[in-house]
Amino acid sequence: MARTPLKALTLLLALCAPLAHARDTVVRVGMIASIPPYVYASEDRGIEVDLIREALHRSGREARMVYTPLERVIYGFKSGQIDAAATMDESSGLKAAYSAPYIAFRHVAVSLDNRQLNINAISDLRNYRIVSFRRASSFLGPDFAAAAKAAPLYREENNDVDLNRLLYKGSVDVVVGDERIFRAIMGQLPEGIANPVRVHRIFPPKPYSVAFRDARLRQDFDRAMAQMRADGSYTRIVAHYLDQLPSMIEQDNLR
Repeated sequence: MARTPLKALTLLLALCAPLAHARDTVVRVGMIASIPPYVYASEDRGIEVDLIREALHRSGREARMVYTPLERVIYGFKSGQIDAAATMDESSGLKAAYSAPYIAFRHVAVSLDNRQLNINAISDLRNYRIVSFRRASSFLGPDFAAAAKAAPLYREENNDVDLNRLLYKGSVDVVVGDERIFRAIMGQLPEGIANPVRVHRIFPPKPYSVAFRDARLRQDFDRAMAQMRADGSYTRIVAHYLDQLPSMIEQDNLR
């Protein structure tokens, strides 16, 4: 006996429901590619990757990481190609529902130890040749932007490995970037062993959020991240990566 139109429609909706649910639970997260130890794109892991994946899992979602350069993350969010953008704050210009800060980068100045530079304030950087990461002059505040503008040389690089290499070669005097990223790359390059470096802690911690398209998803993410901090899983994920990194010489220890 032929089905009535109502029964046929009911059957069609029932068949489509699992597909719609699957689409709703998958969250496409734009991640800045290859910023160890936060992101190891080729291995689909890292501090930020693991934290975000676990928080979304606890929220009943599946994270699908999209690894790409910073500018493409921003473009992908604006164009609707991704649902969330990691390592963001409102200076990115994205109109989004920003999560509570889930990670804090520790931006520092790094110099070769044999240069014996004493850098005690951001303004001191104006005296040196500087290399930093893309959009650093926007992300790191007006004091750094002013120092970068006054410096004899200032350049920004897409690839964080190039920051380390330019310092080791003597092409620049100072690298400005995240301490953990520099240490992770230092451990990967042979030049890192032969060139001890000094760290100058002149920047405050820089908190970053995830920019979400959906405010409800942002709320669920914040709730899950708070749970992870409370139950110790947040600390365990971070420690798993940081315990493996080489150390740097502290400027304060040399006085």
